[in-house]
Amino acid sequence: MAEKQKLVKDIDGGLVAESQTLAAKFGCSHTDILDAIERIDCTPEFRSRNFVQFASQDGFAITRDGFAFLMVELSGPRVSLWAEDFIDAFSAPAQIQNYQHSA
Repeated sequence: MAEKQKLVKDIDGGLVAESQTLAAKFGCSHTDILDAIERIDCTPEFRSRNFVQFASQDGFAITRDGFAFLMVELSGPRVSLWAEDFIDAFSAPAQIQNYQHSA
């Protein structure tokens, strides 16, 4: 589980995946990820909440909801394999918190 948690980062109290990490794990170019983000058909409000461009303009921090939308745009065997791990990584802190509250 610790390895999966490295797939996402806690930034200002919210979990995000970085577009560069997605490209590396999915076996595609970072440009492919950026193009997929551009193709997503969503409102500007959703885009601004879930795809935060880095100040250096070299990638995005992607929320769990943004990740879900992005998965519609991507395909391939490595995408499927790693998508499950990213979903688990986004879910792990909530599972830990739920366990702590019920104990």
